[in-house]
Amino acid sequence: MSQASMDPIARLGEYWLRAEIMHDFLHAMREAYDGDLGKLRTDGHWWEFEAFLSYWLSGLFVVVEGFNKLKLKDSRVQKLFKEQLGYLKQLRRATYHFSMFY
Repeated sequence: MSQASMDPIARLGEYWLRAEIMHDFLHAMREAYDGDLGKLRTDGHWWEFEAFLSYWLSGLFVVVEGFNKLKLKDSRVQKLFKEQLGYLKQLRRATYHFSMFY
């Protein structure tokens, strides 16, 4: 195990980078279709788009979880987390745990 992976802040950064990769793929697809999500669907790429969206938002929940566990403080960031935490948690659960309902 590398020294960086033992540092909690560096580990949080790794989770952030994974989420950022999904974000970048998601937005690249959207830009490739000039934001026309209907065309993306009719061209048969909706599943890829939805996968990037689900994994990005689920990854953000893990980043929030790490931020809170490390007791990091930033009022702007905490306000964003507080407003969206329930949605992110619900989406993460639906993404990674089988459910008959969405």
